[in-house]
Amino acid sequence: MLLFESDDREVLTGIEVWRCRDEAADIRFLLEGIDVFRAPAEELPEVLEEREHEVVESDYGFEEVTDLGLRFANNSSLEYPVDEEGDPLYYDYVLVMDGT
Repeated sequence: MLLFESDDREVLTGIEVWRCRDEAADIRFLLEGIDVFRAPAEELPEVLEEREHEVVESDYGFEEVTDLGLRFANNSSLEYPVDEEGDPLYYDYVLVMDGT
């Protein structure tokens, strides 16, 4: 699912991308060749940091890639695979923010 954001309905300020319910669907969000929705959420921040991107955890549970204007989360109510602690294994949400 895509959702376009605008503060004043004239300027695009962000795009929200939600992982689809169908695991087999051929829909991907690629970042430097990495499928964000299928890369292990535990490993993705480390991979991005190895590529010299700053990844910080926000107060709201998002992982933010500050230099790229991206936020990742894994907080939907859909039933996705989880680890032993109940945390989702993959991100299910990306926000592409206006960099200005």
